[in-house]
Amino acid sequence: MMMDDVTLANNITVAEQRSVVCMIGTLRAVDLTYQNLIEKVIQPLNADLMFCVSRMTSEDETTINKFRSCNIVDICIYEEAGDGYQDFLHGFFNQLTPEKRTEWHKYFDIEGNWLGGIKGRRGSGFHLNFNYWKLLDRLRFKNIGSEYQRFVITRTDLFWMVEHPPLNLLDSNLIWIPTGENYNGYNDRHAVCSTQNVYDYLSLLEFMLNFKALEYIYNNLDENNLNHERHLKSHLDYCGVEVATFKNVAYLTGDKQTLTNWAPVKTKYVDRVEYAYKYQEELLSSLENMAQFAIHKSWNKMIFEGDRRSN
Repeated sequence: MMMDDVTLANNITVAEQRSVVCMIGTLRAVDLTYQNLIEKVIQPLNADLMFCVSRMTSEDETTINKFRSCNIVDICIYEEAGDGYQDFLHGFFNQLTPEKRTEWHKYFDIEGNWLGGIKGRRGSGFHLNFNYWKLLDRLRFKNIGSEYQRFVITRTDLFWMVEHPPLNLLDSNLIWIPTGENYNGYNDRHAVCSTQNVYDYLSLLEFMLNFKALEYIYNNLDENNLNHERHLKSHLDYCGVEVATFKNVAYLTGDKQTLTNWAPVKTKYVDRVEYAYKYQEELLSSLENMAQFAIHKSWNKMIFEGDRRSN
């Protein structure tokens, strides 16, 4: 194509791109967040909705029904979580040669929450990798991936103080994440991907299963310790994917009944308003950025594409 034709094609792609919000993990805090998620994320992005979550209770289907006003294109509630995903790993190990089993155990030699959820490790790193892998499989199996150009990968216990940044402001060549909560890696709470990079974002476990992760993972250790945020960064760096950020305007919430793998839910009064939160810095930064947004009335000064910041 001539240059003008390329430009026109890109403009058409931007104008007509379809988006889907992908809820992963478990259905936490939905009673507190569902209306907020609809009003601040799903509706402003004119997005369809899909769920790829592991079962928490027998009421999960009823919980999802709270989003009945949205266009739900797929629901996958899987039970493979089992006993710390040991059933899944047991089946995988049975297919390996003795040499490959020895090679796989190089992962277990690395301490840290990046494998949280298996072998008694604290945290949810392996849970999250498994969630990504299940979503990737679902996008392939249902051929959902071919229907959309943008994928908003998020969780149900995020409470948004400001409407999600418009996708036309977020370069589709980059993966977009909120600022903060990076722990020397990349914030793994929320991501905006595109057809160009959604596979890269979701393939952490796939790269472990095919042993490609051994090519880069040992280069990102901190005294033989690895967290999920650094694992995510090392993986995307290896894949050659650039990451940009927008100012965080959401925080993890819950109540006393909300199950958690790491931080418990706490409460705090800020300007005489009580907030239920899991991470104080995340809450305070979202409040600060909400105030900044109220001044600018625009996302243009709250996104950081040029310097690809992750802090």
